[in-house]
Amino acid sequence: MYNLLITAAEGKWKNRAYELERGRCVREYTDDDIERKFKSFGKSETTELMQFPCLFGYEIHIKKPAHLGWLTKIKAGAQLIRFEYEIEKELPSISSAKLKKLASELDITDWEMNRTHWAVKDVNLLQVLMTAGIVDQAEIRKLGADSKMVRFGLSTPVSDLQARPTVFRVPTRKVEEDLVSVMMPFEMSFDNVSDAIRKACKACELRCQRADDIWDEAEVIQDVFSLIYRSRIVVCDFSRRNPNVFYEAGIAHTLGKPVIPIVQNPEDIPFDLRHLRFIKYHDNGEGREKLAREVEQKLRTIVG
Repeated sequence: MYNLLITAAEGKWKNRAYELERGRCVREYTDDDIERKFKSFGKSETTELMQFPCLFGYEIHIKKPAHLGWLTKIKAGAQLIRFEYEIEKELPSISSAKLKKLASELDITDWEMNRTHWAVKDVNLLQVLMTAGIVDQAEIRKLGADSKMVRFGLSTPVSDLQARPTVFRVPTRKVEEDLVSVMMPFEMSFDNVSDAIRKACKACELRCQRADDIWDEAEVIQDVFSLIYRSRIVVCDFSRRNPNVFYEAGIAHTLGKPVIPIVQNPEDIPFDLRHLRFIKYHDNGEGREKLAREVEQKLRTIVG
């Protein structure tokens, strides 16, 4: 999760403290479950809120960059919420243009940037920014072990993982920067969906391969693992709760690949993955055209 704090007061984030009307805090543009959890601003709630990274931004007409940081103190009154904060000066700011481009990934709605408020988003802020190339792990490491950003922004390199696969062999080939792999059921009924994804990839000058497009190894799982390993991005269609796709998504996540989940029925998304943003589509002509546009937008965000 992360705290999104928006103000119309130009230069306000150069100070160390700010006050907002209570009705604008963790209510507007915040999921109902999150609002219910934090709206009392009790001691345990404020302690947890201060553990989340913050994005300090301005209303859209200000045209000033947003900054990353933390809340250091929260005092809740009957009418106002006062909070103190700290900006991570060693991390880059985010221009209003880049923030607008990442709005969907950060769960920021179109009108939201026109309103001074504090929202809490169920999104991994640093992961989105790292995927978009705005922040990298080297910058986070420079903050030192005491920075809470380390917990949210650093991951263990694949080469340092304790686990070693025994079911398949790790390929010697490198990641192909223009390769997108598609994991979906091996059924002809998904061919039109696959074509929509290929269309999106072509628009981004990327190559697209479906797992059943290749037959290089004696074992199917080896071909699948090799394709995921070589891919820059993985698209997973969770429609119909196919167990193979669940398994393949787990491999992609373990390898640290950006995964684009798509699904016809959101109930088909595994419970453990429902906190991740996904693309819902209808399997008809209009629905697949919309899917192609949304996948293209996501691809462009990832490749920058």
